[in-house]
Amino acid sequence: MKSNQTLKIPLYIVLSVKFLNFFSENLAVKYAAFLFSIPIKFRRPDRENEYFLSSIHKKIYIPEVGKNIMTYELEASGPKVLLVHGWSGRGTQMHALAKECHKEGMNVFSFDLPAHGQSSSSTTLIPEVVKCVRSLYQKIGPFDYAIGHSIGGICIMNSLRFGDMYKKMVTISSPHVNVDMFKDFIFKIGLKEKSLNKLLDVFKSKVGSEVESYDLIKCAKISNTPTLILHCDDDRDIPVECSKESIKHFKKGKLIITKGLGHRRILRNKNIIMNCLDINYYFLYILLFLFPLIYVVVLRQTNKKKLIELLGESVGENTARILFFIVFILLWILPYIVFEFCDLQQIDKSSGRFFW
Repeated sequence: MKSNQTLKIPLYIVLSVKFLNFFSENLAVKYAAFLFSIPIKFRRPDRENEYFLSSIHKKIYIPEVGKNIMTYELEASGPKVLLVHGWSGRGTQMHALAKECHKEGMNVFSFDLPAHGQSSSSTTLIPEVVKCVRSLYQKIGPFDYAIGHSIGGICIMNSLRFGDMYKKMVTISSPHVNVDMFKDFIFKIGLKEKSLNKLLDVFKSKVGSEVESYDLIKCAKISNTPTLILHCDDDRDIPVECSKESIKHFKKGKLIITKGLGHRRILRNKNIIMNCLDINYYFLYILLFLFPLIYVVVLRQTNKKKLIELLGESVGENTARILFFIVFILLWILPYIVFEFCDLQQIDKSSGRFFW
């Protein structure tokens, strides 16, 4: 099994921060804030080439942030789905999800976040990405579904705060945006906790709001959108406890915890992808079982008589209709009760209500 490696800050950066801090804490904090906004760019691996080559590339200018972002589209006539990658990732990183969504007839869109991939700029922050999501929603949406990995999940959830609407959403390995995130960053780059408040002040001056205003939990509390939350219990970048806490605040949410997939390989796991798309099995159930059942019982004739008429001769016509109606309804809702069809089946323990 592959090790679940986490992104590490290079030693020379840590040493440079400590060097500046020796002479001036304020200068070190400003440098740290600058580093916080710079993602690490990685070479696109070969496994993403098929998606890169088969998709339609288009650069779109986002006036709200004054930057160009690269978008990728797999055209289809079905529902529109937006895929949003995480920090230091790429739009093509969502290739496995994009491929399966496209197979299901969906019109798939992904994009390189600002300062990522082939998009412009070298710096970005979560509020900027949220503006990009909202701008794309208005320019090429609306989107029926949204799937976000890591901070991508935070950004699609935050778009709800500004009026964007989706039928369903999926967040994968998404963190909280709060003071703890900045504490962790300060620890990694070699500053002491006493510098935390100064770093938070720099963030507030840049984005015009408190750190917690973009937290996933705040978005969960106002969301009425069915949301599937996926996380791996050995994620070394974003602890699974983040999703365990987040699920408590969703009105319509379901949490699935995986094992052995870490923070990034979870995006390529077949079972995870099918959990995102399990709703299609329900429609297959209706198409291949319930509709034929209606035909056999109500329309198809046996010895010049329909089955429901034969039943009516035994128990009475009205009773036969009532019995058929009850059986049909039970078969209709059976998958909700027995199986976990993505976000279709979830019991709210506090109220006893079904997920829908």
